[in-house]
Amino acid sequence: MRKAISVIEIQILLVLIIVILFGFSFLIKFIKENMWIVYLGIAFIIILVVMAYFKNQEEKKCKKCFSQNTSLIDSEDGIIGWKYMTKKGLPDKRRNNNKAKHLLKKRFECSECKHIFEIEMTYER
Repeated sequence: MRKAISVIEIQILLVLIIVILFGFSFLIKFIKENMWIVYLGIAFIIILVVMAYFKNQEEKKCKKCFSQNTSLIDSEDGIIGWKYMTKKGLPDKRRNNNKAKHLLKKRFECSECKHIFEIEMTYER
């Protein structure tokens, strides 16, 4: 059976709609007056994306001839520790979300000079 909407619920809904409309108009007015904040935010995001792209390209670059034409030979992933550990180096069982610290080793081979190089990175999972 369907319940009818009460008068109080309708009044609350109307007040929320009016508050949302005023808030939206205030936001639009603020953005028009302070457009430099929007431009600064967009420039910051673009700079972060470009830095991440170049960082990713730098990892795969040959250390000897600086070529980006490399291929992955193999990779190893091992646990080097825990976020919360006991004195013996074992994971602390008192923590629910105790993440493992991993060491990832990737070996690449340059297709041009046949140089083999290794990249290490750590992450938590």
